[in-house]
Amino acid sequence: MRNLKLILAIIWTILILIGCFISGSKIPKINAPIYGFDKFVHATFYFGLVILWLNYILAINKLSFKTTVIVLVSAFCFGLVIEILQSYLTVDRSGDVFDMLANTCGIGIGLVTFHIFKHYFTKTKTL
Repeated sequence: MRNLKLILAIIWTILILIGCFISGSKIPKINAPIYGFDKFVHATFYFGLVILWLNYILAINKLSFKTTVIVLVSAFCFGLVIEILQSYLTVDRSGDVFDMLANTCGIGIGLVTFHIFKHYFTKTKTL
């Protein structure tokens, strides 16, 4: 089960990278009724990132205050590096401070949600 949790966390991280560097012209336009739907997507990406990495670390019994802070800071820095690289390495994408704000909101909501429901992540099924 630990390996599956690690694989899911890695796949989610890679999907974020792909999603943030794919050409803007290849992203389908969604006429969402919500202004700023893009920011919701960013928050969701980082919500999932934090949940999946904390869940993996919990599975290997290494979740402490220090490791939690490391996950949060790593997620923030990951988002920051992506936004900076988008400014310099892509033609039709750009770094956005509001994307970073959305990422940070997702990180915070992910942390709170994880700690509220942490006991569900630790339950194991026995036959």
